[in-house]
Amino acid sequence: MRHPHHRLARTALLASALVGPACDDGGEPVVECEPVDEGAAIEHAGAVDDDATWGPGLHLVTGTVTVGTGASLTIEGCAVVRMAADTSIVVDDEAVGLVADGSAERPIVIERADDAAPWGSVNAFGPATLRLQHTTIRGGGTSLAPDDAEFAGASLAVRIFGNDDVDLLFVDTVVVEDSAGLGVLLQGAGFIEGSTGLTVRGAGTHPVYLGASHATHLPSLRSIDNGVDAILLQSVGAAVYDNIDPILHDAVIPDRGVPYQVGRADTGADIVVGDGRDESPAALLRIEAGVELRFRGSDSVLGQLLVNGKGFADNIAPQGALVVEGTPDRPVVLTSLQPTPAPGDWQGLYFDTAVDARSRVEHAVIRFAGGESTTTGVCPAAQGAGNGDADCAVIFFTADAPPSAFITDTSIENSAGCGVYRGWSVDTVDFTDGNTFSGLGGCEQSNVPDANNGCDTGPCQ
Repeated sequence: MRHPHHRLARTALLASALVGPACDDGGEPVVECEPVDEGAAIEHAGAVDDDATWGPGLHLVTGTVTVGTGASLTIEGCAVVRMAADTSIVVDDEAVGLVADGSAERPIVIERADDAAPWGSVNAFGPATLRLQHTTIRGGGTSLAPDDAEFAGASLAVRIFGNDDVDLLFVDTVVVEDSAGLGVLLQGAGFIEGSTGLTVRGAGTHPVYLGASHATHLPSLRSIDNGVDAILLQSVGAAVYDNIDPILHDAVIPDRGVPYQVGRADTGADIVVGDGRDESPAALLRIEAGVELRFRGSDSVLGQLLVNGKGFADNIAPQGALVVEGTPDRPVVLTSLQPTPAPGDWQGLYFDTAVDARSRVEHAVIRFAGGESTTTGVCPAAQGAGNGDADCAVIFFTADAPPSAFITDTSIENSAGCGVYRGWSVDTVDFTDGNTFSGLGGCEQSNVPDANNGCDTGPCQ
């Protein structure tokens, strides 16, 4: 059984009672809860070893509560849970889970007991689950710097290790307010399908952090007055908050009206689809219309969206696939994270070994890519170049040509190098038709080596 250590919290935030606006004229539903009786608090601390229910009224958590093996904790509507300094509600990995069973008329509030004494988090270790409905979580996350605080200063967190494609957090009309660091953290886990109505307000950093492979069921999101107005997303990169595995199952990055930041600003990360291993399954990443992905770049580490195929001896085959579903009115934007973006800030799209016929990129905008790719092909990427450095916004380094020119109605802008690097042999697939190119440091697309692996085909376009 895991009993994690919880860091202490030191900042202050306003605590509030469970009172709220009510009306009966077709607007917000009337709140049926009675005002809390300050003198009738039920105190809680320590282990919950059997199923337990916290009913309506005032509850004071005086010491960290841990839901243990085989047990579950249910918090009923109209409960006000006030958390003493440095306390948390922990759902152990051998527990069943926690249910906050609020409703529009009977909401739940979890908040500070003392204005000057922040608390920790509501957190679960999978496979235990958290299911929260009509619940406000206010003023947690600790006062430590997010890098030092457990769960990166999040007030609501779920974590599981060594599993893939696990959904453990359900939210329905949940508000996370004034978290010291992140609002919500998911490590190795995702939201349960059907989750909806998440609001994160006043978080010290990002509203939500999760892995790219677990973004599929990310609920509708309102991000209000947070330190960084972007969902923090990671697939492969520095293990700051983990979520560092390639995508090995079908996944979706949905449009939630908030941009995505791929990796932290000071460490960077990649989105990687497929791991190139012969024994691993195929995986397709779909990016919905309207999504904006921001990638980090620096002198030493450049972000990219890498789609891998399998390549072992004579067994070369597709594995990862990428579908970008932009529309004319809502293109998918892939761009730089830098406050003042410049060509070469990030690497770009990279298709390695083999291209899956399911891949298609429609109505995308790729900006400020073309940074150092560490890849050298045969043909130059710019007229007059003396080498085949493939520093381009889109790179194909594959054994065979793609099945088609599947990048369409796409704009490649301000690339430090060329637009498209065609790193295969003989067959010509033209990516210039129907796409637009501007502000390039090289050609629109490189030439294709001939059957003798030569590049005597004249200047690139």
